[in-house]
Amino acid sequence: MNQLIRAALIPFSCANCKKAVLKGLSLLFPILFTQNVFAQAPNIIYGNNNNVKVTGTIPFTTTPANSGGAVPPTIYGQVSTVAGSPTGLPGFVNGLGTAALFNNSQDMAKDAAGNLYVADASNNAIRMITPDGLVSTFAGNPNGLPGFGDGQDTTAFFNYPDGLTFDSSGNLFVADYYNQAIRKISPSGMVTTVYQNLTEEFDPQSLMFDSTGNLIFALQYGYQIVKLSPSNVLTTIAGTNGLPGADDGIGAAARFDGPTDSRFDPAGNLIIADALNNELRKITPDGTVTTIAGKYNDAILYKNGLDTAARFNYPTGVEIVQGGIIYIVDLLNNDIRRMMPDGTITLLAGSPTQTPGNADGIRTAAQFDEPCYLRMDKTGVGYIAEWGLGGASRIRKIILTGYTLDGTLPPGLAFDPTTGIISGTVTAPFTAQTDTITAYNATGYSTAIVTLTYQPASTVATLINLAPSAGVLDPSFVSSTTHYVDSVSNATKTITLTPTVTDSTATITVNGKPVASGTPSDAIPLAVGSNTITVVVTAQDGVTTDTYTVVVYRGEAPDDINCNNVLTPNGDGKNDYWVITDIGLYPQNNVIVFDKGGRVVYSKRSYNNEWDGTLNGRPLAEGTYYFVVDLGPNLRKFKGSISILRN
Repeated sequence: MNQLIRAALIPFSCANCKKAVLKGLSLLFPILFTQNVFAQAPNIIYGNNNNVKVTGTIPFTTTPANSGGAVPPTIYGQVSTVAGSPTGLPGFVNGLGTAALFNNSQDMAKDAAGNLYVADASNNAIRMITPDGLVSTFAGNPNGLPGFGDGQDTTAFFNYPDGLTFDSSGNLFVADYYNQAIRKISPSGMVTTVYQNLTEEFDPQSLMFDSTGNLIFALQYGYQIVKLSPSNVLTTIAGTNGLPGADDGIGAAARFDGPTDSRFDPAGNLIIADALNNELRKITPDGTVTTIAGKYNDAILYKNGLDTAARFNYPTGVEIVQGGIIYIVDLLNNDIRRMMPDGTITLLAGSPTQTPGNADGIRTAAQFDEPCYLRMDKTGVGYIAEWGLGGASRIRKIILTGYTLDGTLPPGLAFDPTTGIISGTVTAPFTAQTDTITAYNATGYSTAIVTLTYQPASTVATLINLAPSAGVLDPSFVSSTTHYVDSVSNATKTITLTPTVTDSTATITVNGKPVASGTPSDAIPLAVGSNTITVVVTAQDGVTTDTYTVVVYRGEAPDDINCNNVLTPNGDGKNDYWVITDIGLYPQNNVIVFDKGGRVVYSKRSYNNEWDGTLNGRPLAEGTYYFVVDLGPNLRKFKGSISILRN
């Protein structure tokens, strides 16, 4: 940071942008910032082991399968204004949402009822925002006057309150910066002083309880991270009072410069926003301090990258999700940055050119004006306090749950950040490509590296089988044959067809109604006589079709079928041909005529009343002949005799 800027910030903005941690991840308090309704992180996968085939010309959808914790249907990185002036106007006004005014808002904490408490530093008050956005003064002088005095809610005085956190009993602890004190506000609103130190540099900022009830916080210009025991004994975790620096080391041998905020990571380490060093530091349980991101005294003030390759400009706040993501409030870059567990640091929200502004929006479409704190509640909603140029301030909201996609999709496909679904219709073939999709909930995250592969739509529109529920197809089914007949008895009033496709991506309709491959169609009513059933198979491409027809002949009642017993083929137009009544209703019939010696003198499949009493074109002798009429498979047979007369 430019030394002139740094010198200007030390007495003013540094004191106004101090960080306080509300949640130790190892301690579950009955308040919204320290509980987590998502018991486990998501665990998502797409398609077959994250390999997804996209078929051209047809609508496409792939949905993540999630075997872990639920992902809220929200847009990750969406920023909106909760309270305070949309244009950054400072003031001390209670009211609803953006009608209220703040002046140098600092740390925040939520109670079990969902009320958000804000340390309104330059108004020397603790403000409360209800879930519906109504802002009121919870404690401190209602006229914003500084001072030091215990008492009931607005009879008490503060002097630049900064850090906030709740204990397990619902008491709100306050880092009273210029009073060099730790204050406590009971659930009934009574303010008392827990600890005060006027003998050395004691400017408390970040407040957080550890698992044994110690209050952890930073001393900004004491250059230390300290803890206050339940019996109000103060001890040093790291750093030496009054000695700034950037040295790593153990305990008091380490050096900080303007540390502001601290958080426990999942391993129990403290992560420190070391603002004037432009670094993130880590303190292990044994007190060892190391630098994990950023670099002290570097001319570059903004850079994404891995660990210490990244650069910050006065990072004042950290928030850590149980899954290990560290959200970093980069005040003078006007951005919210994100550090993944592998150390990769990227821009989450705010201007890519670090330009201050007031815009709400999604991720880099949003703008901030010197944000200084970020606190995430149990549902994955983050609250950001903006210090704001010239003392203006707001409370913003950022959604930290939902889905993100890093990469580009083929033309025609779109990504839904609330569900993780990719859908659409590709407009052109594409080479295989890989995209990274991440699902976030309030517990953690899950990343799927998804490979999309193009395949042309199938043009196969054939059947491998077609089976009627009654009768037998004639001829036997072959994929290349598209026309069939079937004969059923008069007793068969309905029939179903079971079509099976060659390619599972094809679709089928039977008489216009969709039918799944390998399952029977709806029952089709049969009239006596000819019934045409149409089976249409449409290939995956939606264009190629094959049509199969089945003509089902339902016969009349058997008693209505008569075989003439006299044949007089003399050309007079009467009984010149052997007539079997309604034989045409049985196209699969088979007729055989024998003489008295059992010799076959006539046979015909699909007989249609055309025999004129000849054998090989020569007239048969008069006399009695015998016949068998088989109406077709599964149908009855008729036997009888016929006389041929020629005179």
